[in-house]
Amino acid sequence: LLTAPSGGETRDLAQLVQTMSWSGSVRQTARELSATLAVPRDGSVTPPALREGAYLTLRRAGETVFTGPLLTATTSSPVSPPPYMAGMVEVEIDKATGAIQVLNYEATVDCGTVINPNLARVQTDGGIAQGIGMALYEDITYTDKGAIREDSFMQYKIPTRQDVGRIHVEFESSYEPTGPFGAKSIGEIVINTPSPAIAHAVYNATGVWHRELPITPEKILLGEKYYETSSV
Repeated sequence: LLTAPSGGETRDLAQLVQTMSWSGSVRQTARELSATLAVPRDGSVTPPALREGAYLTLRRAGETVFTGPLLTATTSSPVSPPPYMAGMVEVEIDKATGAIQVLNYEATVDCGTVINPNLARVQTDGGIAQGIGMALYEDITYTDKGAIREDSFMQYKIPTRQDVGRIHVEFESSYEPTGPFGAKSIGEIVINTPSPAIAHAVYNATGVWHRELPITPEKILLGEKYYETSSV
């Protein structure tokens, strides 16, 4: 049973496994499981197909896990090089109503060596969509008794795919020597970038800075009216 929560642990655990001398019983178990599951030539195993006349009980599967070697690995680093991300957004604002629509979002990410481009891209796309929701839609208010008013998705608004516009992501590959296989993290940075980008876009369109989220149509409209009044 191998457990490795992060990239550093995976690297260290892989090196440990390569140096181990596996016992005969473990090798036998692996051979039995390989013979039991009929893996197609294309390598797909979903769903696994049992060979004719073969079977695998839950008890046998459990015994395989708990009687095999238990290996764990942890890792830490004296440094934690951050990823970097640049985000640019194009929005359309109706100055009569304050309604705002995201048209295009361009993102470039430096997360070191991108080991799995598809997974990194999905992580970035999803984080940007969440960031747009945080910037424009998601809000929490409380009653006088401390109860949350937005206690269901009827009140707590989150964007759909149609609300986030076109998202385009590129990666600027680099090599981080302290990370696993040259990689750096790609986590919270993707959700942190849309809010300041959208706030700058709204400022460029209206001349008003918004420093509290979400930037709702009501806030945009009231901000424009205040800006027009104070500019007279």
